[in-house]
Amino acid sequence: MNEKKSTVATIKFACPSCNQTLETEISSAGEIITCPVCDAQMVVPDATPPPSRTPPASSSSGVRRKSSSTISRSPAGQHRKNSASEATKRKGSAGPPPAVPRREKNRTGTIMAVLILLAALGGGAYWYFTQGGGQDAIAAVTSGIGDVTGSLTSVATGGGGNVHIRPDSAEGPQAIADARGWSLEQTAKVQTFQFGGSGTSREEIIAMTARGDGRIVMTGILSDPQAVTGAGQTHRLIDSRSGEEYAFVAELSADGSSMNWISVFGADLLFPASIALGPDGTIALGGKIRDRFTSAVGTSAGEFKSRTAVAVKLSADGSRVEWMREGGPNMAVANSIIVDKQGRVLYTGGTIGRAQSAYIIRKNADGSPSTFPQQPNGRDWAIDFDVRGGQFLEEGQVGAFYELDSASPDGYDYDGPGGWGPTWFKIYGMRQNINLELMPNDDIVASGTLQYDFKVKGNKSFPAFDTIVARWSEEGDLLWSSNLYQEGDGVHTPDQKDKDIVYNPVNGDLYVLVGQHGSNVYRFKGKLYGDTGNLFISWIGRVDAETGRIKDGWYWHNSRNTGYGDNGIPVAPPYPRLAGNRAAELAVDSQGHIYFAGGSGAQAFTTPNAWKTWPQGQTGGGNASLTVLTPDLKLVYATQIKGSEHGKSGANAVVVTNQGVWVGGRNGGAGFANASVPWSQTTVKGDNDASIARFQFH
Repeated sequence: MNEKKSTVATIKFACPSCNQTLETEISSAGEIITCPVCDAQMVVPDATPPPSRTPPASSSSGVRRKSSSTISRSPAGQHRKNSASEATKRKGSAGPPPAVPRREKNRTGTIMAVLILLAALGGGAYWYFTQGGGQDAIAAVTSGIGDVTGSLTSVATGGGGNVHIRPDSAEGPQAIADARGWSLEQTAKVQTFQFGGSGTSREEIIAMTARGDGRIVMTGILSDPQAVTGAGQTHRLIDSRSGEEYAFVAELSADGSSMNWISVFGADLLFPASIALGPDGTIALGGKIRDRFTSAVGTSAGEFKSRTAVAVKLSADGSRVEWMREGGPNMAVANSIIVDKQGRVLYTGGTIGRAQSAYIIRKNADGSPSTFPQQPNGRDWAIDFDVRGGQFLEEGQVGAFYELDSASPDGYDYDGPGGWGPTWFKIYGMRQNINLELMPNDDIVASGTLQYDFKVKGNKSFPAFDTIVARWSEEGDLLWSSNLYQEGDGVHTPDQKDKDIVYNPVNGDLYVLVGQHGSNVYRFKGKLYGDTGNLFISWIGRVDAETGRIKDGWYWHNSRNTGYGDNGIPVAPPYPRLAGNRAAELAVDSQGHIYFAGGSGAQAFTTPNAWKTWPQGQTGGGNASLTVLTPDLKLVYATQIKGSEHGKSGANAVVVTNQGVWVGGRNGGAGFANASVPWSQTTVKGDNDASIARFQFH
């Protein structure tokens, strides 16, 4: 292939994962590319940023955090750890911790990767890389041009070793959906599907993910192992015993027209709660064992003493179980599971009982233990997610915040005059709903629900829950931790319970989904208009991924007695009486939009272009819903997801692909399914069916 040189205007920018300087045509702004050095996905910026990142200022919030500005963007596999002397100095300092020096990748020569993404040629794209010092350029053309087919890997040699150039894997997970041509202000085309048996047991889609080519892989519960008759293939896993509920995994084509296969476990073996894809397309499930599991499987997956969580790895085609492993000590359910670029499976969940430690477990691709060398006290078999000890008690970490009350028998005055007054905490540990997110450099972020009692001087103690967010290096070194308190906060109450977390590669921030129990005492950052009483209301927080600092927040308002203004905010008078709601999961697209699906409350707000609005005259109940926000948390789209009957639908999962937005859950009402495909039913057979809706905004 002849060498080509670009004479067009280009822009330079830094890979947000490994800091490698890249260059591309100005016309490529907004396109999704893959870094040739670390394989991280990113969006080409509109303007020319500086090629290297400068450390952000230290957080000034109530919890000081270890700076990660020079840590979190290092290349995957490059480990960041402070020296012992630096850690000792930090513990005695009253000020913010110093920035951690960056450890650069060990190179024998300087490498410059110059990337020019030209127009697609017959379905492929032309990628052009050079190695520093005027070395020979190597060009690779992906599938679709001439005789080149399949996944092509080319290697650029010299200087820093091999650079693998490859397109996204069709089998592996889709990094981010390309939404450049979408118009969220227009009415979406919506296809709806449902499937299930005639039993009375619950049937629903619980979790979903997407492959690189847009195929949907989902898991959930059915009442009948033969509920789907139109699938291309049907597999039975572990055994074929009958019972009440059957866990399933299924794959849909990218447009939903066919169910490629469905795999059904024997009855009452496990409850699936989470799903993820490995780089080779294998499927990881997280969940909880049920009554028959130990008798059917034996001890090959573990003895399950003081734990009920389980992780299961399936082949890419869903036809066989490759391995099963028990959760960590005390783990009730593996409600979150992720797979890194090396194929290692990480899973976690809340604890069975109060005052127990929670853990993040990691297994190699073959199911063997994968250790975390930076975990303290030789406990390298897991990340210990426990704010009561270890790295969480270091200065600047969130455990040290709660420990301030030990300075006096009366507690510590966290918020000063006019606040709560001296407060004492009794911490019980991470109790519920721990969720994982993997950063581009394989750093690990977790959000979870901390249980504690608090007592203000002169008053009795009360139970409460805080949402904790923490980030670790790939090796288990705690980089920062936060309880999302604002400056001067004394205590959060009533409960703040974690629901989900997602990383937005467009702006580099994390978005945390939380259920706030009531509104009469404490409110998160962001405006909340009205009173929820003792009901849960959903909140989304925008968090700096480098420091854990809370940047902004947005409440999901469902007002029973008023109209709505801009951004879905209730308009007073009268004073808004808010209904409870339950947002379940978050997703992002290439434009940085935040999608969330869940169950709305009464009188829920919908945008003028909504597929379905709140039923006129209905003052109670709720339906499945989809809402879309901009990266700065402005509402742009909101719709109900239902058939002709009210209060019969629910949503648990949302996935965004190039082919649209998919919302999975359940439906028990008439008039829902509108897609005529072999695997979908037009009517509900039992009490409810598993359901899925596809929204196309282009």
